[in-house]
Amino acid sequence: MALVALVVAAGLAVSGYVVLGGPGSDIVRSLGRGDTPAAPETTAPDEPGGQSATKPATKPQADRAQAVRTVAPRRAGAITGVALEKTGDCRPGSVCPVTVTVQFRPASTSRTIGWKVGTARVCKPGITWSGPVTVTAQPGWTTVYASSSVRVQKGRRLALTALTTTPARAQSRPVPVANASLQC
Repeated sequence: MALVALVVAAGLAVSGYVVLGGPGSDIVRSLGRGDTPAAPETTAPDEPGGQSATKPATKPQADRAQAVRTVAPRRAGAITGVALEKTGDCRPGSVCPVTVTVQFRPASTSRTIGWKVGTARVCKPGITWSGPVTVTAQPGWTTVYASSSVRVQKGRRLALTALTTTPARAQSRPVPVANASLQC
């Protein structure tokens, strides 16, 4: 049983590396899976919970605006990384299947890892957030993931991003919808 858990954890770590932009990340993003039920949608301000946004982990170039607003760093507190992957066809105005993978430092007790997925217009303010998703991480775990679907708003030049809500706020890199450019 421990060997199976170790193999699964290693697989998730490698897939997280690939999803976060390692070699082969374009291949992984091009693979598709079947549809899954849609998560409920809500709209929230760019700065959930009324908290002010923290500075982004990387600065955009001075002559170029940020494609999708950064509302949290790439890692924070116990969260060491967040990755969002489209797992099927994503088009404006339709439901898009996604998988969110969250990496974190291990804990000695169970804890809830929560996140939501947002749709943003590239180079425009505002993010429309899905309902929250939570997974209970067991003691010693370093990665959790879940597949769900998010309704993508209508429009052009859209991108998706994931934001952890518990135990700390960290944001994934934006993922373009329907081959949108992430350049302003």
